[in-house]
Amino acid sequence: MAGSNIPGEIIEEVRNRTDIVQVISSYVNLQRKGKNYLGLCPFHAEKTPSFTVSPDKGIFYCFGCQAGGSVFNFLMLREGLSFPEVLRTLAERAGVTIPDPEDTPEQRRRSAERDRVHQALELATAFYEQALQADGGAAARQYLTRRGVAGDTIRRFRLGHSPPGWTNLLDELRSRGCSLAELEKAGLVVARDAGHYDRFRGRLMFPITNPSGKVVGFGARALDAEEPKYLNSPETPVFSKGRLLYGYRMAREGMRARGQALLVEGYMDVIACHQAGLTHAVASLGTAFTRDQARLLGQVAGTAVLAYDADAAGTGATLRGLAILREMGCGARVAMLPEGRDPDDCLRELGREQFELLLEQALPLPEYHFHLARRDVDLNTVEGKVSASRAILPVLAALDNEVEREAYLERFARALGVEIGALTEDLVRYQRQGLRAGDNRPIIGDATGRERQPVDHGLRRAAEELLRAMATDPRLARRVSAELGGDLLPDPAYREIAAGLVKAAEAPGFTPAQLVETLEDPRARALAAGLLLHDDRPVSQAERVADDCLHKLRHHRLRQRRDHLQGEIREHEAKREGMRPGLLEEYLALTKELKEQPTGSGSQDSGEQRAGSEKRGGQATHPAG
Repeated sequence: MAGSNIPGEIIEEVRNRTDIVQVISSYVNLQRKGKNYLGLCPFHAEKTPSFTVSPDKGIFYCFGCQAGGSVFNFLMLREGLSFPEVLRTLAERAGVTIPDPEDTPEQRRRSAERDRVHQALELATAFYEQALQADGGAAARQYLTRRGVAGDTIRRFRLGHSPPGWTNLLDELRSRGCSLAELEKAGLVVARDAGHYDRFRGRLMFPITNPSGKVVGFGARALDAEEPKYLNSPETPVFSKGRLLYGYRMAREGMRARGQALLVEGYMDVIACHQAGLTHAVASLGTAFTRDQARLLGQVAGTAVLAYDADAAGTGATLRGLAILREMGCGARVAMLPEGRDPDDCLRELGREQFELLLEQALPLPEYHFHLARRDVDLNTVEGKVSASRAILPVLAALDNEVEREAYLERFARALGVEIGALTEDLVRYQRQGLRAGDNRPIIGDATGRERQPVDHGLRRAAEELLRAMATDPRLARRVSAELGGDLLPDPAYREIAAGLVKAAEAPGFTPAQLVETLEDPRARALAAGLLLHDDRPVSQAERVADDCLHKLRHHRLRQRRDHLQGEIREHEAKREGMRPGLLEEYLALTKELKEQPTGSGSQDSGEQRAGSEKRGGQATHPAG
């Protein structure tokens, strides 16, 4: 598993001594069905069991929410722990001794340094808590009272106050044995020419914890007109803003129970939500939402509702958050808050019931983009209709489900006052020619802004069948990988799985559980578990299946290139300008090659061909069609 410096043979011994069914049974009521076990998924609400555990392969997979992996992955998802934490827990149960990985002087020094930094931060938290209750904390207490924060909430979140003097914390922690170097590494003091002084002075203090519950840093709010209004701890050996979420430790159970995270912007928003009983609320730490933060959410919740401010900055943050959540495979919706109001305002002014109604009415991704597309245009004008329609084309193109896309096409066409056929033609043209909507293009796809192209069901199935064939017969893995090249597989997660299978082929006895643990992307791990769970195809069929699937993938790639060239030709014709040299020749050559290729599973509609093959004796197999 990436991120662990524990020897592989120790990890293997822990896995071999751990009964995955026994571990998961402490969380899920499992019933045996054939070789596997079934139960209700612990990661989302369901009435019919779709959660499957394979003791033979050492993996689990939910066909409902697509969570999957090894016993290590299960506990990481269920408990929100890191791989080393899970490994040590299971090793203790199994009676396996894990050697201290900090086996060099430098590693031991760094470990001791982190321990001292944690100790200093814990002492600082206790100091700030006491200062809030002292006479000097009156202004901070009054602020919390005005914001409606109750005493038990103050204690639960360990809120505090940094006194206004220059060295109050410094003097206290020096008297407790902390060195200046340790306090500086913890981000608690700042060096100056004449010495050191407290980083936080005269502010309301919000301790920030890691997923294990240790304080790793602080957020600090000014109580007067001082700038900046909010000040965070700097990056330290134990604190990285982009990898943590405020309130995550306390929200973990709430997110898991609901199967959903409530993503807000500020510390006070999180506190207000938890005080109102909405214990699934978390916030990023004054920075743009990151992939690491999305991974944290994905460990315990399959979906997220974003409840950011409705101003321009909040809209931009929402779009970036949606892009990252979508990239990481997490469902996302957007709560439409009243303009100028944040979740804390809504809870105090509207009450919990009305605020929850806003959350329930949160817009799915396509509807939110359409809301933005038509917000600043006049749909009574041709220009307004064109602008709004162009802005939503990338969103519609990114939808994988045809029924969903058709439903949104109909809804958006009706709202725009245009014929559904016209909007559909624009969408087809966009997909073929790669049209872009310009500056008002909505952000979809990954965090870099690259737009995600739709993957048709047949192509996805071909890729999955190919990966299953590679797993069935490891000898195929190297050959197929060499023939795949580039990005022939239609999804980055599939490409990571294929690379993992090649590595697995080079290690005799490599198991499905080991494979999923080598994958970095949680989505790739889950997909791999799902693909391998019911992979019982005879080895004798694997090569034929692989060749059939490769054919379909290559055929799709040729069609993609031909359609792109066709769009380029039409664009030149529309502009009445000459074509680049070789364009027409390449297009005609591709068209001829596609016509001459045997269609097989590579055809767009192979149902009739499969039926015909069966009538002729059933010799042809089209698993990917």
